[in-house]
Amino acid sequence: MDAQKNALHEVTEYFASIYPDIEFGISRNQTELLDYTISNLKLNFSLGFIFICIVVILFLGDVKSPAVIGLSMAVVFPSAKYPKLLRKGTFYTPEQIGEIVDYADERGIVLVPELEGPGHSSVLRQAYPEVFGKPEYRCIDISDDKALEAMKTLTEEVIDAFPASPLFHIGADEADLSGLQSLPHVAAKIKEKGYEDVHDLYLNYLCEMHGFVKSKGRQTCLWEGFDKDGSESVKIPKDVLVFEFETLYQRPDSLAKNGYRMVNTSWEPVYITRDRRWLPKDIFDWNYYTWKHWWEKAPASKAPIVLDEEVRHLVYGAQMCSWDMTEESEYPAVCKRLAAMSEKIWNTGTGDYESFSKRIVNSEPKLRKLLYPFTVTANGLTEPDYEGNDYNRENFFAQQVSLSVKSHLPETVVRYTFDGSFPAATAAVFPESLIIDKSTFIKIGVYDSEGILLSYYPVFYEKK
Repeated sequence: MDAQKNALHEVTEYFASIYPDIEFGISRNQTELLDYTISNLKLNFSLGFIFICIVVILFLGDVKSPAVIGLSMAVVFPSAKYPKLLRKGTFYTPEQIGEIVDYADERGIVLVPELEGPGHSSVLRQAYPEVFGKPEYRCIDISDDKALEAMKTLTEEVIDAFPASPLFHIGADEADLSGLQSLPHVAAKIKEKGYEDVHDLYLNYLCEMHGFVKSKGRQTCLWEGFDKDGSESVKIPKDVLVFEFETLYQRPDSLAKNGYRMVNTSWEPVYITRDRRWLPKDIFDWNYYTWKHWWEKAPASKAPIVLDEEVRHLVYGAQMCSWDMTEESEYPAVCKRLAAMSEKIWNTGTGDYESFSKRIVNSEPKLRKLLYPFTVTANGLTEPDYEGNDYNRENFFAQQVSLSVKSHLPETVVRYTFDGSFPAATAAVFPESLIIDKSTFIKIGVYDSEGILLSYYPVFYEKK
């Protein structure tokens, strides 16, 4: 463990030398806590901690994985009131959530739980169609009072599980209302409330959820999903915090005109997916008053949308989204991009990319040494130094790869699996060398003499 402590001191001393106005201290060695399937999530917290990114969103529901200045994982919340939501392998236990909350609290990281609705709700509708609406409705039945009350019940459960978080995200993006439009009971509810159409019911859902979240002492967050300030019948309160991502549902300049605070979640250049990502330099050259998009249907694809100086105070912060990613791809895809984004958020207008690049070249190996206190040598890769936009290209090989692993910690054992399972303390010991000649997903775990996991490293070697 001394080697890890020395590595941690080395990292903090380096950051202290380049940021003399910030006091750096060590509260706990994070790698000591990495354990089982939560280990990758905790590693993401560690990245955020080191890059001074203090907010992470946990997306609880469908298969989508956003994050605020960091990463997150898509999981189903272990609801006591709605136990049929708990499907094998898709949820954390209450004990694991408590462990995650404690881990983040110790590092000053704010966790923002997100319960999606009314869209991205297939998990809810499949498990409880009698409560949330039928699967074919395409979103929660926002005309049904019991669905709304059920969402409030779930929200309260989640808030109670994250007691330190001052924010709660209600989702609200990409709600497909077409499945509700022709239903007689929906039409009856629209008439009862004196609304114009089903979109007013959607706006009412946002207002109801905001009111409930606010009553629990939390700041409501939601994705860009409404236009202007709502409709003639239903107005969205000004004290919500809007995450502006596509510019499709409402432009950021329109949000500013209507007096809403926002978080810049610009698709380009701060989204990371398997198929699309931007270089660290692209992120460094961006600023969080600017929105861009690659999709031709989005207004920001025609020309960048840049907020005027007088409304920039409404930008609360910025977000990096990493989704549709596998755990082995997160660190190489996120590390330098997150560093570039953090630099732009905290040090806007200072330095140039050449200076930043030199600093990250010096600091990244120290960070890797801290998180992964061992060396993996892979001979036979075609482009081992690749750092571009292609997914996993740095781990491509043509014929075969010869692997060896050397731990830098005394009295440790390196264990591994290649069947997709986690490398438990009983997994096979990594041999002196290992030859692979086909695409292989290897998971490596380093254990101390007492069988405690010290570090976890997944990697996918892909034959091309």
